[in-house]
Amino acid sequence: MDSMQIYTEMDIGTAKPTHDERQRLRHWMIDIVRPDEPFDAFSYARLCKACIADVQSRGKIPIVAGGTGLYLDALLYGIAQGVQRDELVRAHLESQERERSGFLYQRLQKIDPPSAQRIHPNDLRRIIRALEIHQITGKPWSDLRIHHQPDPQYRLVILSRDRSELYRRIEARAPIMVDSGLIDETRMLVQRYGTEHASMKAIGYRQTIQYLQEEISSIDDLKSVIARDTRHYARRQIIWGRKYSHALHWQLGSDPLGSTPHDWMRTILGDT
Repeated sequence: MDSMQIYTEMDIGTAKPTHDERQRLRHWMIDIVRPDEPFDAFSYARLCKACIADVQSRGKIPIVAGGTGLYLDALLYGIAQGVQRDELVRAHLESQERERSGFLYQRLQKIDPPSAQRIHPNDLRRIIRALEIHQITGKPWSDLRIHHQPDPQYRLVILSRDRSELYRRIEARAPIMVDSGLIDETRMLVQRYGTEHASMKAIGYRQTIQYLQEEISSIDDLKSVIARDTRHYARRQIIWGRKYSHALHWQLGSDPLGSTPHDWMRTILGDT
């Protein structure tokens, strides 16, 4: 359930499971579209539910893991058939934002408060999408949910970690990504696909593009900016998770699985 691991060729910056990990344990919904292909929550829910059905047909329990809140909502509540993009509407909205920075988010707060709460004020791509849907359909994006109550077939677990430990891990991860070849990976992606696609706005890639364009002056600064923006994203994920009152909130310790993986899963899934 990761909105960036769906893309092919984007491996280091998305922290995909390694080839060996995927050989030992099968993964779904990874490497399913190119970085220049459009993809949305409706498409995710449709494909993911097919994977879930496949796993369940063999008597297994699928585990959907990841942190993309819009994808989670699409699974839990359903989502109406995707609304096609309207380039004229989008161009008009973009021109309004250029004339007055922050105007679109203020407008979204008035016409669709639930979506405004879920979307970060700086996430212009999703703000425009929400306003585009409202203008085309006459309905707020939040009203496109099919169900008001979460689908009971899913048992939701929110994993949390001590904030200082979480930030320590984030600070450690950013240098590893850069030192593992993130700059070369991003350079290759830019050469093949350009910089305007949604995939290139992901944390790690967006900052590395700024480095390649000399907007970030040094590799040390690049690592620092990636870590900073990842911390901000982690905070948004934590806030997003608080709205799921039906979820089991699991506090991770130094050993995330406690005694054994089987004990951990029994605690979450009960005796099923």
